[in-house]
Amino acid sequence: MKTTGEFETSEEIINAVYHNAYWGIRSNYRSMPTDCPQRDERMGWTGDRTTGNYGESYIFDNHRLYDKWLVDGEDGQWGNGSLSDVWPPYWRRYTDNMTWPGAFITVADMLYTRFGDDQPIRQHYPAMKRWMLLMKGKYSEDGIITRDTYGDWCMPPESPELVHSKDTTRITKAPLISTPFYCFLAGKMLQFAQLLGLSDDVDYFRKEIAVTTKSFNEKYLNKDHISASWVNGQLRAARGKQLYYEHTGYNRNYTSEIFLTFKNGKMTDMKTFNNNVRTEGFDLTNGKVMQALQDGLDTKEYSELKGSRVLARISDMDINKSGELKDCKVRIIMRKNGYSTELTNHPLEKRVKNALKNLSPWRTLYINGNVIIPHSTFTFPITVE
Repeated sequence: MKTTGEFETSEEIINAVYHNAYWGIRSNYRSMPTDCPQRDERMGWTGDRTTGNYGESYIFDNHRLYDKWLVDGEDGQWGNGSLSDVWPPYWRRYTDNMTWPGAFITVADMLYTRFGDDQPIRQHYPAMKRWMLLMKGKYSEDGIITRDTYGDWCMPPESPELVHSKDTTRITKAPLISTPFYCFLAGKMLQFAQLLGLSDDVDYFRKEIAVTTKSFNEKYLNKDHISASWVNGQLRAARGKQLYYEHTGYNRNYTSEIFLTFKNGKMTDMKTFNNNVRTEGFDLTNGKVMQALQDGLDTKEYSELKGSRVLARISDMDINKSGELKDCKVRIIMRKNGYSTELTNHPLEKRVKNALKNLSPWRTLYINGNVIIPHSTFTFPITVE
């Protein structure tokens, strides 16, 4: 299959992601688009392509592949309009799923919008309509489509050892997925009907969109607040200027931050923190600290360290609101002849800690109720005379 599109950036990682995606897609192109090439399944699962087919069309000339795949889909359609979740239906998965077989409509839309080919729409429109009428007639209750088989599929589980979550509260309820998607597909069918000059169908699908939208909003939209029963944990909202950025972990803190705690979609707690920075004071990255530390140490009595490179590694600095050092962790490392040795409980540990405590005030940040210090871990060389 011919490659028709390319993508490249100045970022090596993004290029690698694209490269992996390219081969992931290409390795699944056989006589049909499959779900995976590496294990004993290799089936034409429709859900893998319901939306993915659009992006693929920017990389490959997959026009004929997807044109043929739509034929596979209709060939497997039952008389009542039901479509399989797998094309061709080697696995007979006729679950009346709203989302997966929606590829029947979205792939035809892609072939028209990307390749200008309206023949798949003309050829398959009657079969598409039969399926839409089946789902409406069988699973619509007061404008809400109640049927969806796979839901979120592999939503993040509660532990990394699991593939599928065992927590039922994490699984999105079927109508929240199937109803908006039915409305989305009705919009595509409206466009198809306009293309084909089917005025009655244009009116029908326009009405379906209006009814479904109204029913969904009346059932699920709370005008005072939006409830999302699957939301648990804490959300953070920031306001004002950025005060602090920590590249390790990509953490940012701002002038004001609001912490919202949710349980089953309901807010159980809200805390607002007004943050500030002590701009003046000692900082571990400041050369003044290194000089002051060296000046505060008497290393003459440590003759055994002469000829070695001695390092003091500072971490876990505990600073109070006044900018005074209460405690910290100090490790003394001796490097000699290419080897490093940690000198545990060496007298220099206490000397370094006391020298640091004599420095005041330290540059501090009051962030979300806690006093922290920028660059709280650092390593200093110590000159032994």
